[in-house]
Amino acid sequence: MSEFPETCRHGISTDDPDGSACAFYANLEPAGSAHKRQRPALSSFVPVRFTPEMIADVKLLAAADGMTVSAWICKAVRGEIARRGA
Repeated sequence: MSEFPETCRHGISTDDPDGSACAFYANLEPAGSAHKRQRPALSSFVPVRFTPEMIADVKLLAAADGMTVSAWICKAVRGEIARRGA
């Protein structure tokens, strides 16, 4: 005999006296059609190179702002575009 309790296919222990827990999960129906969450379309990938010192500074600033490096760079570029009125 296994040291682990037997479970139904939903991972619920089969020592549930009346099986109601497993029956609940077995009778669930999808609420609607499955769909992938839409994200805004991004343009093509643009390779950009930074010096090691500059990327180290960007990493520190991004972490301080609670952002990824990519998001921080995009924010900086957006800010510069807005500043120049483009």
